[in-house]
Amino acid sequence: MASVATADVSVTAAAAAAIGMPTASSKVLYIGGLDEAVTPALLQAAFVPFGDLVAVDVPLHAATQKARGFGFVEFGDEADARDAMLNMDGAELYGRVLRVRPAEGGRRLGGNKAVWAAADDWYARLDDGDGDGGAGAGAGAVGTAGGAAAAATERKDAAPA
Repeated sequence: MASVATADVSVTAAAAAAIGMPTASSKVLYIGGLDEAVTPALLQAAFVPFGDLVAVDVPLHAATQKARGFGFVEFGDEADARDAMLNMDGAELYGRVLRVRPAEGGRRLGGNKAVWAAADDWYARLDDGDGDGGAGAGAGAVGTAGGAAAAATERKDAAPA
């Protein structure tokens, strides 16, 4: 049986684009395929060679308190995130093949604002100050085309508080 020698090859962004591999457009990367034994410290040790890390997150199952099989790392620089993604995608950690992609949603890790806080802001802007949650005078007929138009006109004409 012939043995095959492999070299550690760095993938450039141009080469990745040529083969259809995604390139990072954010500083936060999704890492899939993690073993349940992977901790944030271990994930940090695996990705810190590519640049300064701002945050590392490995979500846990509520019942078992073991890793759910994925994690996130946030780099201080987009170029570092891109290099980490291009070089770590397909690498092995604890015998499992990693899938490294840009995280979706563009959110920053370690934020201190609850996810539903945006809804609270939206309701506050909707409220017209009369205590009925912004329903306005045409609230009873909002289900009809005329009622919706009346409610929209009423809000547009209302003076800011």
